[in-house]
Amino acid sequence: MTVNISGGERGTGVGGTSSGPMEIETSGNGPTGAEITPQNPTNKGTPLPGSEVDRLQSALASVLKDSMCSSFVEALLNQIGADTNRKAFSNNIVDIFDAVRKQGGFGQRAMSDTAEGGSTVGNGDAYINIGNATFADNPYALASVGRTMIHELLHVGSSTNLDYSHYQMFKAAYAVAERQGASR
Repeated sequence: MTVNISGGERGTGVGGTSSGPMEIETSGNGPTGAEITPQNPTNKGTPLPGSEVDRLQSALASVLKDSMCSSFVEALLNQIGADTNRKAFSNNIVDIFDAVRKQGGFGQRAMSDTAEGGSTVGNGDAYINIGNATFADNPYALASVGRTMIHELLHVGSSTNLDYSHYQMFKAAYAVAERQGASR
């Protein structure tokens, strides 16, 4: 059984990162594989202008228009909080976006990854950096950027000072997919 999770950068488990979707291979009893070190960059990028942050928010909204997606993300935020005993800041990913915007904000910096999240909303200084790529105003590009935003917002969405690792995110996503019947 495979659960495909799209998003921004992800750890490869060997000290590097890779872009694009990640598939979780399972034996039918849950995710397999070792814990992946959580991302925690310390280099905030150059702040994005408000108009660019608005474009990121539009990309997020474009993905969340799909009610299956928005209900999955809400359930995922609840699940990851329960799994880790670190409640998410909110089960509404847009609330997390708004909190990041008010805290550390959104920046841009040269990097090999699509995006990265730093700190947490619970810590009061969450931020998200995006790479130096631009995206076109078409539905496919908006969807890709929207999924990347969800991925990075999950990392920083904890109400505590500890972020959510890739493994914790994928484990929670698997449980939600099983419950919602998406992995069959």
